[in-house]
Amino acid sequence: MMKKAIAILIILSGMCAYAKAQQQTDRLNEKDKGVQFSSGDKVTIEDDGNLITYFGNASVTTGIISVKNAEKVEYNVKAKKIIVYNFEGFTTKGSVNIRDTNLKPAKLEFTIGETVAYIN
Repeated sequence: MMKKAIAILIILSGMCAYAKAQQQTDRLNEKDKGVQFSSGDKVTIEDDGNLITYFGNASVTTGIISVKNAEKVEYNVKAKKIIVYNFEGFTTKGSVNIRDTNLKPAKLEFTIGETVAYIN
């Protein structure tokens, strides 16, 4: 009986965390003109909602860039800065850019509203 109660509490806490992350994402989408985030694994919210991290097959799409199949996507809400880690490729204004996976893991950084992205 106790094991079932603990399992239910764990499931409920996970559902609450997911609902809060979805609520934050919905708020961001309205505020930042169609920026969309998704995650195949989990989402964490830290720093009083100012740092949202999407893990596992994560993606982000803005008006000028789209990145999919990333290990992790971090979004700093205050700075409007997005950092994408270990991704396979990205699309910019209709052109597909495939990353050479033989290179060291990549990090793509850009700020919402700007037209420049940096790959490290």
